[in-house]
Amino acid sequence: MRVPRCLAALGGPTHLPAVLAVGGALLIGCDATPTESVQTPTAPTFNFVNGPSELPNVVRFSTDAGGFFIPDENSGLIVVEGLPDNPQTLYLCEGGTNPASTLDWQTVGWLRGVVHALQTGEDVNIHVYRLSDVDFSFPGDPFLHLWCAGTPLAAGAGRAKYVDNDFFAVGGKNNAVTVQIHGTVTDLQTEEVLRVRALLHVVQNLAGYPDVPPTTKQFKTQVQLDPIGAHGP
Repeated sequence: MRVPRCLAALGGPTHLPAVLAVGGALLIGCDATPTESVQTPTAPTFNFVNGPSELPNVVRFSTDAGGFFIPDENSGLIVVEGLPDNPQTLYLCEGGTNPASTLDWQTVGWLRGVVHALQTGEDVNIHVYRLSDVDFSFPGDPFLHLWCAGTPLAAGAGRAKYVDNDFFAVGGKNNAVTVQIHGTVTDLQTEEVLRVRALLHVVQNLAGYPDVPPTTKQFKTQVQLDPIGAHGP
């Protein structure tokens, strides 16, 4: 079972793997095209989008086509990055017109054919849902159905990061994928301010892929939702 890469934006994957039943990530931007170069600022910065959008070995672009989500069975929570302020207005929902949060991509390694991907989002929307609210009997995509029809537990903003050391799964070796979502959210019932930390980490052996199904060597999901100050800065 291969961890998915290019999935329907904040909805269901093109081939829903069982891994999503116990914890997974959703990402978008795989069909995006590189943007024009961002003008170099006068002061130095460490944001990779300030570089050229295309070099022989590097491609950079931004997209608002979607984002990530991380469900976690232990906490019973799902953390979603990228939905609009009102998730039910997402462009994939019936009558919705709003895009997802903008994420910046950098892909490196085109000359060697094994592409490393980095995707980041700053000050992006974060919503927290209960995993028990997912209707897995829904005939379409149960996660998109939750975004479009459900009620989040909490909402706020923060940052997201996605790292993949073999984006197209062509290296034939171990491939590690890590997704992190960190931020501050407000409980929509109690108005308590909470800190959210969500992590997905998967390591798979791709020897023989796609003829041989990959072997999962490590799989970890973790979602923490704590009062501000409960666990340090």
